[in-house]
Amino acid sequence: MKGQSMPLNVVIVAAILIIVLFVVVLIFTGKIKGFSQDLESCVAKGGNCENVQSCGEKGEGWTTIPRTECEESSPPQKCCIKIL
Repeated sequence: MKGQSMPLNVVIVAAILIIVLFVVVLIFTGKIKGFSQDLESCVAKGGNCENVQSCGEKGEGWTTIPRTECEESSPPQKCCIKIL
């Protein structure tokens, strides 16, 4: 009975190692940077870069999302998005 559980453990460990290796390759080839930029994109989240006042002037059902590329613009803006 114990002899059957050993191959399953080896398969699980091998699968985890393959996933880790894949992530390391993505990091060192720079491919993961594009993924992280998409996470910070206001447009990818369904919003628009606007000043905070104009987002608030749209009425209820609108909010801002922090830590997007909008804050890096000049002058700094916020990502304004409609709440469902």
